[in-house]
Amino acid sequence: MKNIIAVASAFTAYAFILLTAIVNGYLNSYVKINIAVAYLFVFLSLILMTFGFKGVIHLVVSVKYLFVESLQAPLDDAFLIKKSIIYSYIASFVWVFGYVITVLSIEDGSLLQENKLDILIAISYGFLVSELFLRPICYRIEMLKNTEVV
Repeated sequence: MKNIIAVASAFTAYAFILLTAIVNGYLNSYVKINIAVAYLFVFLSLILMTFGFKGVIHLVVSVKYLFVESLQAPLDDAFLIKKSIIYSYIASFVWVFGYVITVLSIEDGSLLQENKLDILIAISYGFLVSELFLRPICYRIEMLKNTEVV
C-alpha cells in the first residue's frame, strides 16, 4: 500500500508540472506531436526488432510493477527495461540525425532557432521516457527481485 501512495504522489508531481506548463501556455512550445510520433515509432520499432511483439507487450505491461508488493515477473523484464532505456535515447538521436540532415539539405545549410528547439525537444522526449518512467520501473523490478531472494 505504501508503494501505491509513493507512486501516486510522484505521478501527482508530474501532473502538477504538466498543469503548470498548460496554464502558462508553454505546452504548445514543448509538445510537438510530429516529434513525439516519430520518436515513439523509432523507439517501439527498436524494441520490436530486438524483443518481438512479446517484448513490446511486456514493456507496456511493466508499469504494473510500480504498484505490486511482490515480484511475479519473469527475470528478463529487468533486462528488457534496461535495453529500453538505451533504446529511448537512441530513438531521440536517430530522430535528431534525420532532422539535421533534412534541414541542412533543404535549407541554406544553417540551423535556425526553431530547428534547435525541435532538436532539444526530441532529446528531452528520450530523457523523459527513460528517466521518469523506465528507470523507476527498472529499479522497482530489481528491488522486488532482491527482496524475493532474501
